[in-house]
Amino acid sequence: MAYNATTAAVHDVSLSQLRTVTAALMQKLADAIAALPTEQFLDQTKTKFEPTFTWSAVTYPGSTDPSLNGKPVMVLAIKGVDNANPSTVTTSFSFLDMTTLVDTYTAKAGDSAKILNISGYEIEVKIDTTAGNGNHISVTNNGLMVDVSDKADKVVNATAGNIATLDANGNLVDSGRTFAEDSEITDMLADVFASA
Repeated sequence: MAYNATTAAVHDVSLSQLRTVTAALMQKLADAIAALPTEQFLDQTKTKFEPTFTWSAVTYPGSTDPSLNGKPVMVLAIKGVDNANPSTVTTSFSFLDMTTLVDTYTAKAGDSAKILNISGYEIEVKIDTTAGNGNHISVTNNGLMVDVSDKADKVVNATAGNIATLDANGNLVDSGRTFAEDSEITDMLADVFASA
């Protein structure tokens, strides 16, 4: 029996007709499945982030130059199967410009400020380089510098175990004396820590 949608009636059909209709439906279903996209997934060995991208037909076969050389780029390698030959694995490449997600910071020289360029936006950072009050920051053409000219100097050729003292400029000097060998120090310590 078959259903006629136009007359909403059920009609007798032969087994042969039923087989013909079933075969036609099966063929249409097979054609629809064949038209579906092939299975695709990322090839993790070829998918990577390139901080400074360079396109090459050898490195990325079958792709078109995306004109992103020198930019940060996420390379997506999509692995698929050739519909005409299911045993053949194909790889196609997509290139995502990551410039808006990866900020490049550059600075201009200035006397009391640094200008940062962040994705096309300039941000000015004020720097107080006024001398005094313990401020050791200064700005040079190479960037920020911490001035350490007034730090205490290390003693050159110091002797281990010697007592360190200060000179008139506040720098460390080797006194040439030790706690164990100096009689004044041992006498003083004996007086302070006299045994009961």
